[in-house]
Amino acid sequence: MEAVVVVTRLCGQIADVTGATQETQAQLAAAAADARHWLEQQTEVRRSLFADLDAAVATGHTQQVRALLTRVNATASHDRTEEENRVVGAAADHVASVASAAAERVHALLEDLRRLPRDVAAYLLRPRVQQLIQAAAEAGGLGPRQEAQIAAWKARAGLNKPAPVQTAAPRASVEQPRRRPQLHKQVARRHWMKTSCPRCRVGSGQECVVDDGSRSRQVRHVPHDERLQPIIDERRERQRNQPKPPPPWRVYEVTCPDCGQGADARCTTPGGPHRSRVERAKEFTRLRKPRPEPDAEA
Repeated sequence: MEAVVVVTRLCGQIADVTGATQETQAQLAAAAADARHWLEQQTEVRRSLFADLDAAVATGHTQQVRALLTRVNATASHDRTEEENRVVGAAADHVASVASAAAERVHALLEDLRRLPRDVAAYLLRPRVQQLIQAAAEAGGLGPRQEAQIAAWKARAGLNKPAPVQTAAPRASVEQPRRRPQLHKQVARRHWMKTSCPRCRVGSGQECVVDDGSRSRQVRHVPHDERLQPIIDERRERQRNQPKPPPPWRVYEVTCPDCGQGADARCTTPGGPHRSRVERAKEFTRLRKPRPEPDAEA
C-alpha cells in the first residue's frame, strides 16, 4: 500500500530532523509515535489478510481466494516476505488450476451440445447450457469463438431473454383498505384451542363461537384473531430472544493435531495448514465451541 511506504519514509525523515526547538521536537516525537502506531495497525491488517488468503486456499474456497488475492495485490504488493510470496503464489496457482479445469469443462460441454439433435426442445437444453454458463464464469477469459458459441446456445435455450418489466398497477382514486392477515393460516391447527378465547369467552379445548350478540353459540370454522394473535406474538418474541450463533472458528485459532502448533502459529508444512487443523476449526464451529480465555490453548 502506497500510504504505508509514505508514512514509513516520513518516520525516517522525522528521526533525521536536528536543530529544532524543544517544542518542535516534542511535536515531531508525538507525530512519529502516532505514525508508528498506525503502521503497527496496518501490519496487523496485512498479517490477517494473508492468513485469510492462506486459509481460503487450504479450504478450496475459490471465490474467496479470488477476492482476497485481488485485495492483496491491490493493497500489499510491496516488500513482501518470503512467506507472503508463498501464500500469493499458492493462491495464484489455485485460481489458475480452477480456471484451467473450468476451461476444459467448457470445451467438453460445447462438444456434448453439438452432438444433440438440431430440433431438441429448449427446456431440455437449459440445464446443460446453465452448466456451460457456470463453467465459463469460472474459466474467466475465453476466446471470441467460444464466447460466440455460448451466446448462441443461450439464445437457443431461451436464457438470454430480458426479464419482463413489471409495471405498477394504476393507483386507485380512493385508497383501498389493507386486508388483515389470516392469522389462522399462521398457526398450526393443533395450537388453535390450547388457550381460552378472550373474545367469545370459550375455554381451552373448546372451539370459538360466533360473537354476534345472539345466544346461538354457533361454532366458527376458525378461531377469533384475538385468540391467535398472542400465540404469534409469543413465537416472535422467542425468535427475537434466541442467541445469535458465535462467529466461525478460523484455522489459526485452533491447535494443529498434526504438528502441535498453537493459536496464531502457522503449521510447519510449507503448503499451508494441515487438513486436520482445517477440519478441527470446522468441527469447533459446528459444535459452537466457546473460544478459550486469553493465553489458554484451543
